[in-house]
Amino acid sequence: MKSVLKSIFTLLVVSQVSNFSHASKGIILKDDTNLDYYENDKYVKTLMSLVSTTTLINYTGNNFYLSKYIPEDNKYSLHACSMETLKCVPITTPDTSADIVGISFQDNGKGFVAKKDLNIDYYENNVFVKTITKADRKIIYVSYTGKSTYFAEVKDENNGMYTSFIKRCSEFAWNCKVIGEINDSITSISFNDNFEGYAVSRVGKLYHFKNDKIVSITKPFKFYTDDLFFTDTGFYTRRQFLEGNFNDEKPMRVKTEITKCDLSGNDCKNTFREHGIHVRGSFK
Repeated sequence: MKSVLKSIFTLLVVSQVSNFSHASKGIILKDDTNLDYYENDKYVKTLMSLVSTTTLINYTGNNFYLSKYIPEDNKYSLHACSMETLKCVPITTPDTSADIVGISFQDNGKGFVAKKDLNIDYYENNVFVKTITKADRKIIYVSYTGKSTYFAEVKDENNGMYTSFIKRCSEFAWNCKVIGEINDSITSISFNDNFEGYAVSRVGKLYHFKNDKIVSITKPFKFYTDDLFFTDTGFYTRRQFLEGNFNDEKPMRVKTEITKCDLSGNDCKNTFREHGIHVRGSFK
């Protein structure tokens, strides 16, 4: 009897430790420029208030990264920040005039930055190393897993139709191959180091990838969706839509929702909701 109780107790402890280790964590940039920290989809604390317009955020666990736009100088800047000290250090970028459209780093300071000039820059220890490649088409997003780098390109067919190309590149040789050619406008991608991930489109379609193949296509969202982050407990997205009535005296306002869904994409719930176009989230 004692051995049975001991086994049950051990299983409970292991289960609790496992659940804790897979707790979702992340940061949300609010429209008032406050950067808030969340655990298990609940607000924990405000980390800081940002001055310049922040265009992208990337949470890695022990650190987070920010890209900012400085309108008076018409320049973009990249910053690495510590979760422990909350100090941010600027990272040198080769072309400050190029709009940063995607950032994806690991905790060790290795990562990739995709820019509107079609360049993808590689960093080690938060230091620019080289421009790794020039994309063939408009870059939408980049996702670095530590083993591979994924990025999405979108081609506008000039007739209201779009074709998106999801590519996976090996980290060292930078051999790239198209793992998905999609007749849709992809807005965001997110992958893990087991060659699994998701892509979401502007019309709310969700594309599930495994081992370089699309294994399912669903449409869980009704509105414009981007900022996709794939975690062990599910995935997060940002949804934006106009709220109000054109006949009302009050103007229409953009509403932003940070939504978490289970891995099937069927069960989704709002983690955060606010009026404003600058709201962003990043989770791990």
